[in-house]
Amino acid sequence: MTSEISQAGKTPPAARKSLPARLLAGALSALSWLGGIWLVALMALICCDVIGRSFFNAPITGVAEIASFSIIGIVSLQLPETILHNRLTRTDLVIAPLGARFPAAAGLLEALFALAGLAVFAVTLGGSIGFLEKSIATSEFYGVQGVFTFPTWPVRLMLVTGLAASALAFTVRIWVSLTAVGRGRADATYAASAQEERS
Repeated sequence: MTSEISQAGKTPPAARKSLPARLLAGALSALSWLGGIWLVALMALICCDVIGRSFFNAPITGVAEIASFSIIGIVSLQLPETILHNRLTRTDLVIAPLGARFPAAAGLLEALFALAGLAVFAVTLGGSIGFLEKSIATSEFYGVQGVFTFPTWPVRLMLVTGLAASALAFTVRIWVSLTAVGRGRADATYAASAQEERS
């Protein structure tokens, strides 16, 4: 799988040649794959639970608890790569026409958006680290004691990892956008590329 750091689906030459950029893209891609595998396993578990519950009167214990914390883990693992490749869900009502006519202005707007995202994730990361430390110190767990329990710290660790990786991905987005603005050029086919990427 080829990993790219893109403004609108295309990789800047500098980012393509940069070893740190490739290593970061590869690491975030691995996290995303792990999240995808986890999602498939969760779907299989839910299907087995439904079959066991419906046909054999033998539900699998703890599926609801596993599903609840799995959502947090899956999103945390897959979000950083989504941010890195500029694939967060959004409307192109303003940015696409602006990118077509004024590419540098679109790049600056992208940098401001990434800066806001970095600030939000940095604050969230700071709070999440405290919860992780608390869950380890108090042996906090999910589920019902005596029926099904699972320690919360692995999920909180994945959340902290995902938040840190997402903040790093936003930092890269800022660098990519400002580099394009600084060189006086951004993707001239911004709107077409963005539309092609979503089709």
